[in-house]
Amino acid sequence: MIQKGNARHKKSQYEKYVVMAHSYTTKLGLNYSSYLKFKDLTEVIDKIANSASDSKQYLHGNEMYEKKITQSEALRILDNIYNGEWNATTEKCLLVASQIGMNLKR
Repeated sequence: MIQKGNARHKKSQYEKYVVMAHSYTTKLGLNYSSYLKFKDLTEVIDKIANSASDSKQYLHGNEMYEKKITQSEALRILDNIYNGEWNATTEKCLLVASQIGMNLKR
């Protein structure tokens, strides 16, 4: 028997993004296009997270960039984003966004 009201809704990544952008920071846009840019940014951060820890650079869009965050910071940022948490560590993703010319407010 299914009881109404007891079913839990698992939030989508987009829902987590909106809550995070609305509740914890004013540095992220609240529209779907900002979310898509943020997803692209998480892919860049994933590249950094999966790079060698002693590597000082990463490749994005056929360009080499100096890492603005460490591999371990990138992993923590990704964990925070996945869990919908915004804190000082998560905010470091904005360093990478700025470096690659990504405006997350629009």
